[in-house]
Amino acid sequence: MRWRKVLLTAAITSLFLHTAAAQDRWTPTPRVGIAVEDLSSAPLVNIAAVGVGNSTGFGWSGYWDGSGETDQTAHVSLGWMAYNYRSFSDVADHEIGIGFPVYDGLYLGSSVRWSPGEGAGFNSSLLYRPYKWLSMGVKGESLDVNPWMDWGVGFRPIVFSDHWRSRLTLFYDGRVDKSGSYENLAAGARMTPLDGVEFYGHWDFRDEKLITGLNLSWNRFLLGGEAPVAGDQVLTQGSLQTFTSLREMRSLTTRRKHLVFYDMAGIITDTPRIYAGIQDLMPEGTGSRSLFEFIADMERLENSPQVESVIFMNQEFITSFSNIIEIEQALLRLKEAGKQVYFYADRMSSTQYALAASTADEIYMTPRGSLDLTGFGVTKLYFKDLLAKYGVDIVNFRSHEYKTAYDGLSESGMTDAERESLETVYGALQDEMDRMVLVRETKLTEGLDGLYAEGFWMPANKADETGLIDQVMYLDELEDWIDTRGFYVVRYSRLRWEADYEWNPANRSSIALIYANGPVFEGEGTRGRSIGAESLASAIRSARINPLIQSIVLRINSGGGSALASDLIAREVALCSLGDNPKPIVISMAGSAASGGYMIAAPGSRILATPATLTGSIGVIAVVPNLAGLLEFFEVGSDTVTTKESADAPNIFRPLTESEESLIRNSIMDEYDSFVTLVAENRDMTVDEVDAAARGRIWTGRGAVERGLADDIGGLDDAIELAEELAGIRNARVLEIDPGNIGFNFPGMTGAAAALLGMEPSDPPAAVPADIRDVVEFYRTLSEFRRGEALYYMPYSLEELGLEERPD
Repeated sequence: MRWRKVLLTAAITSLFLHTAAAQDRWTPTPRVGIAVEDLSSAPLVNIAAVGVGNSTGFGWSGYWDGSGETDQTAHVSLGWMAYNYRSFSDVADHEIGIGFPVYDGLYLGSSVRWSPGEGAGFNSSLLYRPYKWLSMGVKGESLDVNPWMDWGVGFRPIVFSDHWRSRLTLFYDGRVDKSGSYENLAAGARMTPLDGVEFYGHWDFRDEKLITGLNLSWNRFLLGGEAPVAGDQVLTQGSLQTFTSLREMRSLTTRRKHLVFYDMAGIITDTPRIYAGIQDLMPEGTGSRSLFEFIADMERLENSPQVESVIFMNQEFITSFSNIIEIEQALLRLKEAGKQVYFYADRMSSTQYALAASTADEIYMTPRGSLDLTGFGVTKLYFKDLLAKYGVDIVNFRSHEYKTAYDGLSESGMTDAERESLETVYGALQDEMDRMVLVRETKLTEGLDGLYAEGFWMPANKADETGLIDQVMYLDELEDWIDTRGFYVVRYSRLRWEADYEWNPANRSSIALIYANGPVFEGEGTRGRSIGAESLASAIRSARINPLIQSIVLRINSGGGSALASDLIAREVALCSLGDNPKPIVISMAGSAASGGYMIAAPGSRILATPATLTGSIGVIAVVPNLAGLLEFFEVGSDTVTTKESADAPNIFRPLTESEESLIRNSIMDEYDSFVTLVAENRDMTVDEVDAAARGRIWTGRGAVERGLADDIGGLDDAIELAEELAGIRNARVLEIDPGNIGFNFPGMTGAAAALLGMEPSDPPAAVPADIRDVVEFYRTLSEFRRGEALYYMPYSLEELGLEERPD
């Protein structure tokens, strides 16, 4: 969190501020470019520039003035922290500080500088880059004793060229002391005509001399020097610097091409990883990424000149089939950029293989491995007759026959409507899987139907014979294959990236990416697990009224839930177009956006769905169990006292009366009519058109587009681009917002402690078998809703339909 960085800075500075002694003016570091230096000398010149990230490494500089004595400086920068050592004449001092980004283009820094036995001074600095061509820096030193302030400005005049813009920089530095006196320090230019070659020069106003220099860099090592060439002390003084970087710099030599082992795709989450910062510090990483992170990773690999090939070795891609299709598009963009993509696995699931078949240049498996290519299927259990034996009757009130959320409890078997719905959905999803597998059509020796028939637990050798994969090889053989191609191999989690020579502008437009994941409830939700009407509506409202946010993307992955909660959220979505401070809100549908999830989406400016999104399910359902027979079966008595008729309704220990049943059915249909009207008003459709596509039917993304329930096929990346287009902006900063409390999985913490910390206890069903978990989930679902509330629920979860894998 940004506020934590600020608190950390404040803590460090306040710690040393009270120990400062009477320290006279420090010896200035003979380096200039307060607003432009963010690489080899950034900690010495402006410690706020450490936050840019380019200065990570180790540097040394030596200075001579013709007297035979040599002064020197040394610095170390790791992450946001930096240490400087300066030795001039007989004075040596130390400095430790921190520089960090507040957001793109704005960096703050503070430090403490001290000499042993002489006291300490407190320094603060700022770097602000509002545009790609303008940079401003401020540095205050000895703020508590004898302060002075340096300031600088940088300008890149070649604004029309992405290639040349960062290769010519003009700069100016000046100073104001505590008396208000102003003096010019330096004005100059830097130019990089070739990668690895930087010429620079500046006029030193104080000593009235022109200093020129040259820096040469080879991958991670820089060597440079400078000397006066005009004015006083021509060629009688100068300096030499070296810098070893932990990032790749522009280089005189050609870099070896990298083969990147991408090792972060074990699990692809729908929402931001709550403990990402801690997870990424682990030695081997966690093998997980959010979908947004994964897409950003692929874009980074796509734009990296040092990366030639990417291999996904034993990456399970545990996620929804909808996300697999979005991942497919990211990998295809990677290939379009000229990168080669390979897969190596011990075993592959159907969706994992479909992804590999669609995107990989070659697929390899270990000889004893197995491939599972079976398509989609589901087996459902129905408990009506079992419950009846014990006198339990589940009264299922639904608006239409396709609203089958609780058929497992109220029916003896699959109804014709449910079978029709499932066959339609599975048929569309199978078409998508076939499309992906048939990218390898020229390599296949059998037709798809035959391959699916043999695809259950297919040995790797058989997969090789049929052309489903390209070769079987053991890991040592894979290593030999890599060696013969001369690749430099690196894991993605350990990849050192290139220094960023562009100035990331602070004056960028912003898009709020808001996540709505899980079942819909009233009140507060839990990040990544459930949608709370209060927390999600508040997040949308805040983004709508925030003048710094120009557009909103609402990422929905929900099968619905509370009718009231869904309606409250949908109202807030509608206000983005109808209320004060209107702005575009683009809906990005993930694996599911159905029933209550679709109600939330309907008022959006535009709606995008993937081909594997499950959406629609526009209908209403309510269930009332009747346990009167169960009490009789176990010879348990029950009696009731009421002051008014139906005061206890619905009472699960007695049957509903005809009037009560009629009231519930009428309420259900009223809810349905309201739902259909809301969709019609927001989707520019007639009520009859919506009703024809509704009636509880589930559609895939393509089916929804055909029926006017969605606007186009597209993923999260497409939604962000569309949000930019509708707002008339480009290259916007994306601010991720995951509303709700923070869940956790720490064992032993009580519910009271969790409430005190604003967390929720870990999820008990996660630790029990799937069949038991379904029963627990049903009970919890019923207990979450207030008496008499209608539900907007999709009949199935993605996991139940086999469209989403989850970690064991």
